[in-house]
Amino acid sequence: SISPNAVSCMVPKVAHVDVVNVTLSVDGERHLGTGNNHSQFAFVVEPQVTSAAPSIGWTNGGDLITFEVVDMAPFYSSTISCLFGGSNDPVKAVIDIENSSIYCVAPELKKETMEERALIELSIDDSINTIRIPTKEYTYIHPSIVTKIEPPLGSIRGGSLVKVTGVNFSSMTGLSLFCLFGNDVVGAALQGDDIFCRSPEWRGGSKKIIVSVGIGNNTEMVLESHATFEYLNHPSISQIRPRFGTPGGGTAVIITGNALAWMDAHKYLSCRFGNSSFVPAKAVEDGLLCVSPPLMSDASM
Repeated sequence: SISPNAVSCMVPKVAHVDVVNVTLSVDGERHLGTGNNHSQFAFVVEPQVTSAAPSIGWTNGGDLITFEVVDMAPFYSSTISCLFGGSNDPVKAVIDIENSSIYCVAPELKKETMEERALIELSIDDSINTIRIPTKEYTYIHPSIVTKIEPPLGSIRGGSLVKVTGVNFSSMTGLSLFCLFGNDVVGAALQGDDIFCRSPEWRGGSKKIIVSVGIGNNTEMVLESHATFEYLNHPSISQIRPRFGTPGGGTAVIITGNALAWMDAHKYLSCRFGNSSFVPAKAVEDGLLCVSPPLMSDASM
């Protein structure tokens, strides 16, 4: 008994959805009940969250999280809230009955009481019972920006290994990362404090574009970036001179051709003689200069 006019009972587990009459007994034999709708109890399916997005957001909060929910209808009159970061501080939810959706705004991360990565829980409170439904893991990320791309240029054929430098990249450990070359998306990997990816092929001719980093499935978040990557025509060789040298290496070779006059080309272009290692290139007046390395036993020109 919880008052002179009320009692509480634990609901038994049932095998299926059903509507039953509720009666009271003081001796286990005689049951009292009104037999009308006011004494009926409905066993319903517990709501299930089918999706929650986005799953990442800044530590200062403010991102709108959308939950797609099924079997929610019986609970719309309850108080519904969200719990972030393992906290017990509820965030009021907004219900969209027509679209079976629930919305919550992510709160600011409080390091003293919250975790940077934790499941979001939906709380359904009818003033007597509270149901907590675990949903998707939500990750708080410290505000990050892209500051530099190295190298800042490459061939329109793609394949250049690019290092992306920025602020607070370390908080992205374990997340799906992508590089965005304009609208083209390629996979990326976090190594230490930098992100690495390879430039995709570019079919639009020589052009300078913004490169940024996308985070999460379907690039849920894109970092601010003013760093650019310039696509240039692919270099080609028209002549080398001299065309011979000693097996011990050390021969200075002048290479001429098309698209060799990249800005600071010697920083980004190198030469390879057969299967030997790449050797640095130096910009000269009429092309590039490379010094031949020692001939490897299985090298071919």
